[in-house]
Parts: sequence; structure tokens; C-alpha cells
Amino acid sequence: MQPTIETHATHSGGAWVTIGSFDGVHYGHRHIIDTLVENARKNHSPSVVVTFYPHPHKVLRNIEEPFYLCTPEEKDKLIKNMGVDSVLTIYFNHDFSKTPADQFMRSLHGQLAFSQLMIGYDFRLGANREGDFSTLGKIGEKIGYRVTAINPMQMDGMTISSSHIRHLLNEGNITEANRFLGRLYDLSGYVIHGDGRGKHIGIPTANLSIWKEKLAPAPGVYAAFAELDGQNRFSVDQLFINHPPRKASRYTC
Repeated sequence: MQPTIETHATHSGGAWVTIGSFDGVHYGHRHIIDTLVENARKNHSPSVVVTFYPHPHKVLRNIEEPFYLCTPEEKDKLIKNMGVDSVLTIYFNHDFSKTPADQFMRSLHGQLAFSQLMIGYDFRLGANREGDFSTLGKIGEKIGYRVTAINPMQMDGMTISSSHIRHLLNEGNITEANRFLGRLYDLSGYVIHGDGRGKHIGIPTANLSIWKEKLAPAPGVYAAFAELDGQNRFSVDQLFINHPPRKASRYTC
């Protein structure tokens, strides 16, 4: 499965914008996006989410193992389902990471003409991560937007983060990962041929090949729901990666 990036840029004067990686679209991300959409609608303005692919951490830290909590398509769909008017996905690489914060914000403002920027409490962008809340505010004073920082969402005294959810999945703690996500973690891909053991014991099986960049839970046996041909069924997961695709399917842990 190869990811494709849908870009829905809009030239929308007075837009309300948020910027972030938003991998997983977890409770913390949803808090920011919900706040954005609510305030944009109150002010009769369009809401725009600006995000990146590949994930900056994956590029800058040279992460090779499976990392993502969402495929680009899944992230795009989750964000749109929250009522966002437009999603802009920007291709991220080492050259782009060297862009000064001032240059990036001027370019983005020239495209979107936004009046309000909402960011997470610890958000930074630009070369050397120079674009923190204070710096982005000063840039906004020059080119015409205001910045609001959104406080972090916490659960059990812990800040909700994609990195913690990855840790939980790597440990096989699906229940806690789902709580922090605010939804059931799912894996979508293609049904592939396995060893054919199930047919010998009267239990139908469907082995799933997922996108190699998406993080799968720790090895184990998991109760799940399988969506196949539009039908949901109780299932037990068994995953194989990087086999030739046959038919799209989805497992939800």
C-alpha cells in the first residue's frame, strides 16, 4: 500500500488555521481542531488544518521502523470528519526543515490569508525550531494574524501524546492506547494468502498486509472487529506485511 496525499488548499481570507503533524488524531489533537472549528464557525470564517508528510520526526531523526499511527489518507479523513473546511498537506524533507519560521509563515499567509493561528502549547516550526509561540506572535504582528496557544489535554495526570500511544502499542497495551486515542486503533490493508491452516480446522482466516510505515501492535493475539466487503465481524488478528495485495480490508483492535 502506497500513501497518497490529498491536498485541499483554499485561498480563504480571514481563515482560522492550525499547524501540526497530528499523527493519530488523538484526544489532544482533537481538542485543538475542535477549538479551531468552533471558533472559526462563530466568526463565520473557514477553518484550515496545515499538516506535513512525511512526519518531521521520521525525517529528522532518521526513523526507519514502522512509526505512523495513521496513513495519510486516514489522517485526512479523520480531520475532515471533525468539520474542518480544508486540509493542506505539505511535503516535508531536510531542505524544507531549513526554512526560517518567518519565511514559512509569510509564504503560508500569502496562500491562505489567515487571520488567526491556533497551535499546541509546545508547538515549534522552522529552522532550528525557532518558531515558538512568542516568535510566531511577533511574525503575526508584522503580517496580520493573531496566535493562540491551546493547553495540553491530560489523562490520568499524563499529557496525551502520539509518542506515548506508540509506546503503549509497542507494549501491546491496546486498551490504554485506545483510551488516549479516543477511538479504536485500526489497521487497514489487503487480504493475502497465508499458510492455509485455518481451513484445516474449520476456522476461516484472512491475513492482512498493512502499509509498512504504520505501527502494528506488539506480537500477540488480539480480539478485534474486521470490516470486509462492508460487513463488520468479530475476529482475531494475524498480520503479514509486504505481500502482494488482493482485497482491501480493515481490522480494528
